[in-house]
Amino acid sequence: MLRLGGADDGEDEAGGATRLRPDHAFQRGLAAALRLARRSIPPGVAVTHEAETVALFYDKRACHAAMFAQNLPVPRALPPAASFEALRDTMRAAGMSRVFVKPRFGSGAAGIAALALAHDGIVAESSAEHVPGARRGVLHHSHRMRRYRGPEAVALVDAILAQDAHVEQWVPKAALDGGPCDLRLLVVGGEPAHAVLRTARGPITNLDLGGRRSDAEALRALVPPAAWDAMLADCRRFAALFPRTFHLAFDVALTVGLRRHVFFEVNAFGDLIRRVRHEGLDPYAWQVARLPGWIAARRPVDLAA
Repeated sequence: MLRLGGADDGEDEAGGATRLRPDHAFQRGLAAALRLARRSIPPGVAVTHEAETVALFYDKRACHAAMFAQNLPVPRALPPAASFEALRDTMRAAGMSRVFVKPRFGSGAAGIAALALAHDGIVAESSAEHVPGARRGVLHHSHRMRRYRGPEAVALVDAILAQDAHVEQWVPKAALDGGPCDLRLLVVGGEPAHAVLRTARGPITNLDLGGRRSDAEALRALVPPAAWDAMLADCRRFAALFPRTFHLAFDVALTVGLRRHVFFEVNAFGDLIRRVRHEGLDPYAWQVARLPGWIAARRPVDLAA
């Protein structure tokens, strides 16, 4: 994952920002710890998340590849780039002017930059703060969005790429209330349940970075039923590949025109969806209600394995 440094790392002058550290060793350790925990659990105790699945979803590059392999609609990915110059050349060769540059491991949009190359310059929007220093400097997660231009944008992107980044095309999302929107969609026991609509003034909709929470039904009312059903069907199809994982959450958007959808990420623990109910229950009450049936359905499979 992209680890947030603790108190021993100190704080940057901006105040409250936390240093971002790409930590492949931590990612491997997380997967190993989850596997060890699974072996240590006594018989009769159900595990709701498979270790390998958790590790897959925290790896943005691997998760994107897994969705692509299952023919889910995802943004076009670019190969890893070592520098801004290399990325710019790759973008030009691919005919792209806008991409998202994402730290390979991480969550909460920490360290992600929305990069645009235009005739009037280079612009990057991100919650990361770049502090120049040795090599390519240091990145901090500030929990607030800011816009970089020109050389500052180049330095920011260079620093993110140095930490091992996944790069994908910036796909235009459908707009609602004057800004782009997307969905966090929770799937429990293989079935779509709760959804929250996220809108923003800029390209990143995360609620803790200024995105606004809205009712998903407001978007659903505008979407042709066949298009909405196709999105849910893809959620079910991908979730079915992980029968030993009780719930997962998709970040998905309808594109401009509201007839197609595109998946961005899958979250292993994406059930923190406040003030949304499905059949009268919040996400946690719904999971409690669904859990006995999910465990009962799994037992024949686990015994056979």
